[in-house]
Amino acid sequence: MANNTQGNNHGKVLLRSTAWALFDNMSSQILNFVIFAALARFVSPADIGLLTLSLLFVQLFRLTVYSSIATAIVRKAHPTEEDYNTAFIMCLILAAPAVIVLYLLAPFIEHYTRVVGVEKIVRYTALMLITNGLSCTHEAWLRHNLQFRSLAARSFISLVAGGVVGVGLAYNKFGVMSLVAQQLVTSVSALALLWRLTPWRPRLQFSRKSFLEIINYSKHVAATTITNFANQNSDSFFITYFLGASATGLYAAGKRICNTITMALTAAFSRAALPGFARASDELPQLRKLYVDSTALTILVLSPLFVGLAIYAQDTIALLLGKKWLEAAPVLACLALSGAITSLNSYNQSILLVKNRPHWQTRLAIISGITNLITFALFTRYGIFWTAVAFSVRAVLYAPLSTWCALTTLGLNWKVYLKACLPTIISSIIMAMVLLFIKTVYRSPIPLVNILIGVIIGAPIYIIIAWVTIPSSYRYVIKQNWKFWKAKRQIAKIDGKS
Repeated sequence: MANNTQGNNHGKVLLRSTAWALFDNMSSQILNFVIFAALARFVSPADIGLLTLSLLFVQLFRLTVYSSIATAIVRKAHPTEEDYNTAFIMCLILAAPAVIVLYLLAPFIEHYTRVVGVEKIVRYTALMLITNGLSCTHEAWLRHNLQFRSLAARSFISLVAGGVVGVGLAYNKFGVMSLVAQQLVTSVSALALLWRLTPWRPRLQFSRKSFLEIINYSKHVAATTITNFANQNSDSFFITYFLGASATGLYAAGKRICNTITMALTAAFSRAALPGFARASDELPQLRKLYVDSTALTILVLSPLFVGLAIYAQDTIALLLGKKWLEAAPVLACLALSGAITSLNSYNQSILLVKNRPHWQTRLAIISGITNLITFALFTRYGIFWTAVAFSVRAVLYAPLSTWCALTTLGLNWKVYLKACLPTIISSIIMAMVLLFIKTVYRSPIPLVNILIGVIIGAPIYIIIAWVTIPSSYRYVIKQNWKFWKAKRQIAKIDGKS
């Protein structure tokens, strides 16, 4: 009885945190894309390509070093003050040298990538490493304590501030520097807000024990992060090298739309899943249920969005970015087809982390990274479409291997996993067949009309089939939540009248 009560508490905490994490990611990703779409009207694909290449080096350090240190803290069931303070000091010490190294490497980056103007952009964006280092531990504290409401406020306000500055400068023809200004203002605003919203304050307290624990754990996470980073971003590097900054900008546009959906939803679930899984790590039945339910929910939500995006890729690009970006449509369609499958890998990684098997994830990522680099080296020279094809094929082939590791760790079999995903697969296939038939029968010259037709017809078909095929336990939970929501609205109306 106590175990059931504790398990229910885990579920409730995870549900609340997921809701705020979902809002944080959805609002920030939507804002990010709205800002990107506005900037795309005033800047060229080459400008986007320059910023994309420059941010690769900043993101590599941030994810490899800062995020690895933060993950080593968040994954612990009960991190101490010494853990947080040691992590903060580590990030603080590493920030300035990182900026200096990147500043000195900027001329070599421009020389070897053969992209004119990237030296200056790299030096400006390197300043973000300071703000990232100063805010990393505060974000980790909020994540571990499931205070995603504060993280949501940070994201929203900082993005609005950066967006206003960036779009204003782009409108006044500042070109690529408007993109740089947007990034810097967003980063500084986020730092200020995190320090304001986080009750925890760092102290000059360094623990050798905490330091060694962080190093020993984060080295596995860092190795995984490097290979994951290569998997996700080596396409942009190879495109820049072989095809130039303009091609990188076009490819980034298609990838950005696909990633907006992935990050808005999948990242929200996975950010809440890691601390949620960590709290249930000693209760294997509860952890199994959380993993399977999280997987089923994520793919249920994402699959129709990605399928629709692939079918209406050209209309989406024309509507959101304008006709000068239409060359990005095949890239978007190809990446969207693999998006729903690859989005589930984050749960597999979280399971391996909380069950203290980061070395498994490291080996998986190394395999994935090597195959990715070989694939891109072979196919990128043939154009951005074949780069997207290579990216998607490799990602889909990697997904079963990653899932097998998570299932083995939890002692689950494929039957349970596939049964949870089967309703989504059936519903998505039927919806896709109907939408493709509609496109052959009628196609409007107005992109918005085509998309609306797809939504109006496709959404009900998907929802009805999914509702019929999902397990009865899922339907019960949905009905109970619907009744609770209706009752809450009625109470609010009564209170309002009184």
